[in-house]
Amino acid sequence: MQTIKFEEIESNILNQDNAELKQKGRNYIVEAAIPLLNRASQMKYFQSKLSTQEILNLLRKEIEQFEEVAEENGATYETVKAARYCLCTLLDEFAAKNGWATQEWSAHSLLVTFHNETWGGEQFFQLLDRIKTEPQKNINLIELMYYCLVLGYMGKYQVLNNGKVTVENIKKDLEKIIREYKGTTSNNLLKDSVDKKGLFIAKGKRIPLWSILVSGLAVAVLTHTFLNWKLAQQTNNVNTRINALQVQQNLPISNERVQLLAPLLKNEIDNKLIQVYEIPGKSTITILGDELFASGSDKIQDRFYPVLATVSQALNNVDGQITVSGYTDDRPISSATYPSNWHLSQGRADAVKAILLNYIRDESRVRSEGKGSDNPVVANNSPENRAKNRRVEITVYIQPGSKQLATTTGVNVQN
Repeated sequence: MQTIKFEEIESNILNQDNAELKQKGRNYIVEAAIPLLNRASQMKYFQSKLSTQEILNLLRKEIEQFEEVAEENGATYETVKAARYCLCTLLDEFAAKNGWATQEWSAHSLLVTFHNETWGGEQFFQLLDRIKTEPQKNINLIELMYYCLVLGYMGKYQVLNNGKVTVENIKKDLEKIIREYKGTTSNNLLKDSVDKKGLFIAKGKRIPLWSILVSGLAVAVLTHTFLNWKLAQQTNNVNTRINALQVQQNLPISNERVQLLAPLLKNEIDNKLIQVYEIPGKSTITILGDELFASGSDKIQDRFYPVLATVSQALNNVDGQITVSGYTDDRPISSATYPSNWHLSQGRADAVKAILLNYIRDESRVRSEGKGSDNPVVANNSPENRAKNRRVEITVYIQPGSKQLATTTGVNVQN
């Protein structure tokens, strides 16, 4: 099986000479992809009785069939490989969001199998932006990517503010392009192939209640902001004392190290994006705050969205409560947004938790907490050490009986 990385796909599709084959408005790329689009829709609305391996084998076979049919009908090699990339990331995302993805899926996803990559959420939209500059040459691929969005694919926008609005605007833009170059979209094709099989569930709309209560809400927000400012320092002191309390953990003291999450996060560890430390009963993932956030902010850097998505999928493979803890250094801060170190640490923990909840199947497992400057990993006596203390830790308290991938002794999986 030939694996092609995204950079080669992007280069090939942009440099291909031949325009896409068009015959009376038909799109053979979309037609060949119908079985896979159906599978994506099934993931949204149904549970599968097949094992993870059986599902992956079925999808791999259907992806190979898609390639054969599309090429037989005249689609270019470059377009077929680009379309395969889009379909793989669509199916992987839907499997993760809808409870089909297990530990086995995370390790052997479709994108890993066919393209040796673990995340396509950013590259999908990067490719779309590039091929839109030459729509006539790439119109069939554009239409396929449009239908991925119609089915609900979100990619990187799943965890960005106003992501749904942005994707809706992208879809409207694509509709205009398709109508301009093809006269119409293949809506009937997709509708006949998917809707009539009962795979879509219509959802009603309702009038937003907030539009009626907006004035009262504004007053409430202003009141809350004023009170929060007045009580900030008192709150910070109380939380500092609470966090300083050492709670006795009923965990055995042992030098044994386990590997539950580390094998699933090997790529992120090797690239020094995260650190993972695991002992019996507890696994902790650490991300340095200066990497994850802009200075003094709780806005997560774009390049860490796929990292947190991968972490979330790994957490789905172990049982236990998850605590997201935010930490700062010892330098006091005070601003309208963050009146104290504790407020900043809580905001950062909440931001990470919000992304995890996009992927964690059981939301009740996850809680967040601000720890302020408590529990420094090193002394706050230099800029370098303070940077190490500004961090977010994701800790999962493993329930007895969770499957372990391997057990070693005295290994701290960090970089």
